[in-house]
Amino acid sequence: MGLEMVRLAESTYYFPGSTNVGLYTAGGSEAYLIDSGNDKESGRRLLSCLGSAGMSLKAIVNTHSNADHCGGNRFLQERTSCAVMAPPVEAAFLEHPYLEPAVLYGGMPPPELLGKFFVARPSKAERDGLSSLPEGITPIALPGHYFGMHGYLTSDKVLFAADSVFSRQVIEKYHIVFIYDVAAFLDTLDMLPTLGCALYVPSHAEPASDVNELAKINRDKVHEIADLVLDACKGPSSSDGVLKHVYDHYALRLDMSQYALAGSTIRSYITYLRNLGKLERTFDGNILRYVKA
Repeated sequence: MGLEMVRLAESTYYFPGSTNVGLYTAGGSEAYLIDSGNDKESGRRLLSCLGSAGMSLKAIVNTHSNADHCGGNRFLQERTSCAVMAPPVEAAFLEHPYLEPAVLYGGMPPPELLGKFFVARPSKAERDGLSSLPEGITPIALPGHYFGMHGYLTSDKVLFAADSVFSRQVIEKYHIVFIYDVAAFLDTLDMLPTLGCALYVPSHAEPASDVNELAKINRDKVHEIADLVLDACKGPSSSDGVLKHVYDHYALRLDMSQYALAGSTIRSYITYLRNLGKLERTFDGNILRYVKA
């Protein structure tokens, strides 16, 4: 199945999909992709679409290194010798993608965390990070979801907002979206509307001229999860106990992938709440537990 290339403004396009991919054209036929989709097949379809439009791929500009955002990098780089640009810490993960499941799991990851959903094929990123971006693309730091995630604002005032905000559908289905730094995620949600963009294009939501409603949905869910974490810690609870409490509340079922993603996120919530002075930590019978302060 082919991709649809949707024009958003004079020089800015996007390819709708499970992970939206951005496109900025510089100098007419020079194409800069913002992310590359899930896998080799995504890269193949993107390259075919660019070729049909008479465009040549100059570079891939990655928002961050999660596999669904960089899965097409290797194929595109092999076929076109295009550059790959990313924030420095994300570039390290692009080149060494096994780091992602290792970080999520906190040790040698099991086989379930070594498939393409977690581990993209490695790609070679530019040493100078984002300093070689073309005129017309401005990086915007969007901390919270991942280590060095950035969005990219084009000269058309279109912001490719990465995973700084998720759709209502994603929130209602999963409830717990992956967050590395909860406080920073909330700060980014507050910051997004102040940018005054003509259009916001999240990676997992429809483009919107007003991001306030979507930001509120995400913010409300973060506070809801935080309250559930506190509720789970009325008596001393381990992080796995907190995860069970939250999943039981939403009638969700864990598998190994969700255990890694949601478990890591729950530990981030615990750190967030401890930093606010709302949780205390104790070792009880050599088990790390948390209790509401």
